[in-house]
Amino acid sequence: TQLSGIFAVDMQNLLSGELNRNDLPGGNMKKLKVYICPHCGNLITSMTDTSVTCCGRKLQAVIPQKATEAEKLSVQIIEHEFFISSDHEMTKDHHITFAALLTSDTVFLKKLYPQWDLQIRVPIFAHGKLLWHCRKHGLFYQEV
Repeated sequence: TQLSGIFAVDMQNLLSGELNRNDLPGGNMKKLKVYICPHCGNLITSMTDTSVTCCGRKLQAVIPQKATEAEKLSVQIIEHEFFISSDHEMTKDHHITFAALLTSDTVFLKKLYPQWDLQIRVPIFAHGKLLWHCRKHGLFYQEV
């Protein structure tokens, strides 16, 4: 670990012998990479593919699934805001952990908790992608 500190390089990269450098990110926040730890639920985001570890394990970016009509969240415009709601189950073992609005230059992320109703207000920045994570079924998106 001292050698890792001297070179300011992650120990895994040091041991692999590779030091890959990312290109500068292009800039569309709708393409945000999402990493979710399956053990503790930690949420990490990145503009590009990156090396992420949590709970001692390397994470892969979660690929969002396009929501079907039955899976979509309800989105209404109320008082110049998006009012997002759902009757999705919100129990400890099966709930939506977060919802986020992604536009080309903005991310608005709201943490959600079990036993709370899924009702949030989000400022209307522009049209974009609504992204949410169900603890049981994974990451979903819909266009708004």
